[in-house]
Amino acid sequence: MMSKYIRYACRTLRLYCIAVVALAAPLASAERGWLFVPRGPDGSLTVFDIRDSRVVAQVAGTHGVVGVALVPRYDRAYVANGDGTLTTLALSTLTLIGWRQLDHAGLTGIYYAAGRRRLHALAGAGGKTTAVITLDAESGAPLGRTELGSAPAPAPEDDDD
Repeated sequence: MMSKYIRYACRTLRLYCIAVVALAAPLASAERGWLFVPRGPDGSLTVFDIRDSRVVAQVAGTHGVVGVALVPRYDRAYVANGDGTLTTLALSTLTLIGWRQLDHAGLTGIYYAAGRRRLHALAGAGGKTTAVITLDAESGAPLGRTELGSAPAPAPEDDDD
């Protein structure tokens, strides 16, 4: 069912969607029904309300978005940008909380490990190796870095269905 909404949002906004992340937590999906839509290598983050079929926000402080990790427990959205920066937002208001440079080679994605309350950002865009940067989910502070020694995986592409 969500696939139908994602396609509609992408077509309506005429976006090149690298990835779309829908909020699965009760805070957002039950109360808001928002989709977080990265707008490609040169674009910002768009938040789309699937119930009202409208754009809620074009999020400032995001550029070249490659991934979004949502952490409702701490009212945070972490946005990984292709230039190696991490943007931290208040999930409830979409306001900027902070910004930090994580890697100079660029980020290629981010995900939230809820059981450990950790974020894992993938770094190494354009490089010959990949690194995993582990962050605290509450503060966004880096906790460690693991070099994997393999080339980064390519970003997913839109299949134009």
